[in-house]
Amino acid sequence: MSFSSRMIESFKLPKARISIAVANHAENVVKQIMRAEQKNNTLTVVEVYPGYGLLTQALLKSMKPSIRKVYAFEPEIKCESYLTELSNEFNGRLDFSIDNVSREKTLQKIGEKLENDGTVPTYPWEESQIPLPTKSDNYLLSLLLRALTSRLGFFAFGRVEMNLLFPDPLFKKLFTDEDDTSRRILNLCIQAFMETKLLMVVPQEAVIPKSKENNQLSLVRLTPLVTPKIKPSMYETYKYILSNLYHVPTQPLKQRIRSLACGAENLLPKLSFNKRIPAGKMTVDQVCELTRVFDEWPFRPKLEDLIHAYDEEFGKKRRR
Repeated sequence: MSFSSRMIESFKLPKARISIAVANHAENVVKQIMRAEQKNNTLTVVEVYPGYGLLTQALLKSMKPSIRKVYAFEPEIKCESYLTELSNEFNGRLDFSIDNVSREKTLQKIGEKLENDGTVPTYPWEESQIPLPTKSDNYLLSLLLRALTSRLGFFAFGRVEMNLLFPDPLFKKLFTDEDDTSRRILNLCIQAFMETKLLMVVPQEAVIPKSKENNQLSLVRLTPLVTPKIKPSMYETYKYILSNLYHVPTQPLKQRIRSLACGAENLLPKLSFNKRIPAGKMTVDQVCELTRVFDEWPFRPKLEDLIHAYDEEFGKKRRR
């Protein structure tokens, strides 16, 4: 299948969807992803939001390692004919679903597809394989983190690496902007469970839609840690603590800690770092230490109450 420049210019997806529009840049993205995967002879890849399939085609053409199968999940019906043509061209190695379901359902369907495949082995947690979500946002990342800590979906098959393309505004807010509270919290959640690495940047002139703003895409690899900084069972507690700390991020921890629960200030002597640090300036290791101490505290609130408190706080933020 040949993607002409005129065909690419005619592609229209929702404005929030930023896609690679130049074939050689799509091929470069695939090369970057596959560079660390030479040990694998064949791979099964999951692609989320493939759009019209330019990156999908580059994946299917990959030779070292070769791609046995690409499972693609796309909500836009207008992409169906292009993905059908690609599937026919590559003899069914592309298995795609057009279904405008919630992102929670998409992650569930990914797990079901891989389970029904019957040829995808379950790997020891120390090893890893690649799915390829090709777009990302903060809500999808939250869902991936929850699936990771529960080892659900494709994480049931092992410590799966994720390669995500972030639009520039989201990349900056998530990884470099410390003033965006909700994304700073998400960044600290990522750091507790994953290693991040910027692989490459796709320049603005190689993406659509065209915009006066910087629309470049950053390819980031997220690799789940073999041993996370906190136990997965502490994830909800960790989020609860972060939501409280960042409610007033400029307040010193020795004062802010009282918001966690009545009497929580009694935990301060058990912490190894400076308790005068502003709550919003704490490092991931410091928050993890506080989480472990709080989790072991016999007077802490019940887990169901922590989850409810977190969802109340961030449900409001999502609805604004």
